[in-house]
Amino acid sequence: MKWPKIIESDWWKGHKKIGVVLSGLFLLAGVAAAWYFLSASQKNNQNAASALQPSYQTAIARRGDLRVSVTGAGVLGAHQSVDLAFSTRGTVVELNVALGDRVKEGDVLARLGNTESLDADLASAELAYLEARQELTALQQNADVALAQAYLDWVTAKASYDDALSHYQRTNYSRCGQDVNTRNAETLERARDRLNAITPGADGWIEARNAYDTALANYNYCISYTADEKSEAKATLDLAELTMQQAEVKYNRLKAGSGIDPDELALAEAKVNEAETRLAKCKKDLEGVTIIAPITGKVTYLAAGQGEIVGTEKFITISDLSLPTLEINVDEADLDKFKVGNTAYVVFDALPAKVFTGQVTRVDPQLSSSWETTTALGWVQLGEDAAAALQSYPLGLSATIEIVSAEAKDALLVPVEAVHDLGGGQYAVFVKEADGRLRLRLVEVSIQDETYAAITSGLNPADVVTTGLVSTASR
Repeated sequence: MKWPKIIESDWWKGHKKIGVVLSGLFLLAGVAAAWYFLSASQKNNQNAASALQPSYQTAIARRGDLRVSVTGAGVLGAHQSVDLAFSTRGTVVELNVALGDRVKEGDVLARLGNTESLDADLASAELAYLEARQELTALQQNADVALAQAYLDWVTAKASYDDALSHYQRTNYSRCGQDVNTRNAETLERARDRLNAITPGADGWIEARNAYDTALANYNYCISYTADEKSEAKATLDLAELTMQQAEVKYNRLKAGSGIDPDELALAEAKVNEAETRLAKCKKDLEGVTIIAPITGKVTYLAAGQGEIVGTEKFITISDLSLPTLEINVDEADLDKFKVGNTAYVVFDALPAKVFTGQVTRVDPQLSSSWETTTALGWVQLGEDAAAALQSYPLGLSATIEIVSAEAKDALLVPVEAVHDLGGGQYAVFVKEADGRLRLRLVEVSIQDETYAAITSGLNPADVVTTGLVSTASR
């Protein structure tokens, strides 16, 4: 069988730089395409001449716009919403807004009554905080004096310990000197002799007995200390030693802390922090009886009216509609087109004649599943034109959103069936020449969707390309 001459030799000679490998790839592609186009006409035992007439479809390269996008459904939301509540339970005595009103940052929206108890709590907290601060300040200012006093206490305690130790040591010896003890012993001996010389009951015996007892008492007193005295001296010594040790520890702690005991400093600072926290809470509670708008926006929620009793749950919601935001769900199969920064075109069901432009600002990193469908959640922010047009509309409006991932204006378009992927980022098309023959031509493709591809080089407007057996007449 004689194969049709699909690739002209002059064209091939002019592109030898492509290389031997790519040449073989092109030749195989050309032969395969020719075989593909011719095989359909070989049915019912047609002769070789008719087999040379290929049966293929063609399309004309034309100028046009191409957009690669994904469509999803969304609902209108606020750029920012702030929920506001009272800090305590009470009666609404002042209400300056109604549902749907526009407010400015700093506007007083509502106020509770009966604040006497909160005023009293605040006064008590302020006093406690002042006392705690004064205690801490005094501790810091008196550091040098405290250190000096601690040193003096330590020196005094050490002197007392030395005295106690000396006294305790003396209890192990005689109370009086040797001369006194000798005289006392002699006096005792004479008194004993005199008492023994007198018959008990005789005149002078009682006087002699008293003299002997006195001499014995004096002798025993001077010769040693009693057990009670020794025990008392030991107890006094132990107490003096403990006092000295405590004074030394305190002095060293103050010396290390530049005159401030670390424990006392920590305690004083903790009291200040506790008092400060309580004071801040009391101030917040008192301030919280008045609700002030933190942002400019619209009142989109109001829980109660004036005169009603409310608690600390949400009372007012302020929504910033200056930059409307839509929450959109996109099928997970289209995640490649759903990126932050992509342009979005929005049409609301309530405003079908207007198309608003926005931008994808955030895509939730976690997919969500519902009714066997997995979608990605994201947010689209609209511009100021949309904000002006939607001022009178409520939040929650439904919209259809087209997310554009790529777009080509006035591009040269051909059906995707005409483009052949050669690998390595290279593409080619078969172009029908004036003589009816097909020639393989390298092209560059910028973007493509399921229908068309945008060609940036290698092809001219009005060139006829083949799409194989696929008809594109209905496009």
